[in-house]
Amino acid sequence: MYQDRDYSEKYNNIVKKVLDKESKLFKNKIELPLTRKVALTLFRLMRYKDEYEVARLHTSGDFAKQFLSHNKEAKLEYYLAPPLFSKIDKDTGHLQKRRFGSWMFKAFKILSNFKFLRGTKFDLFGYTAERKSERVLAQKIMNTIIAITENLDQNNHKRILDFFRNSFIYKRLWSC
Repeated sequence: MYQDRDYSEKYNNIVKKVLDKESKLFKNKIELPLTRKVALTLFRLMRYKDEYEVARLHTSGDFAKQFLSHNKEAKLEYYLAPPLFSKIDKDTGHLQKRRFGSWMFKAFKILSNFKFLRGTKFDLFGYTAERKSERVLAQKIMNTIIAITENLDQNNHKRILDFFRNSFIYKRLWSC
């Protein structure tokens, strides 16, 4: 589960609406391409990598265990651009990365336990422009999918499917 039960249920409810509608339109069809596109698009959109997720990825799972067991003597260094502490590069407009020592692994381990703050007023990372825009985009796409589902019929099914295949947002999500 990416965030919490409510977030998971939001995902499931939207996908189920599309599944129910598409299943009614094409009763004998086993493959439901629009449902698949919506499920994959929402999955990619709703599980963006914020600071809590990056911390979890660095400190848990097979990758972290394997990496640490093969690099016991290595001096770990992390190059990060924490949004709360980094300066903005005048030329690129991006945050400038800074070098952090191996102590960051312990900080990541602690931070990974705080995903429950995600989206709350106590989520310090949630106040950055990038996080705000990710939440706004996710909500817009969810609203669009709900509206499309309400108006879905056999006449517009192919056009809607083509929209998901060719839309800017779909290509952007899959290029990540």
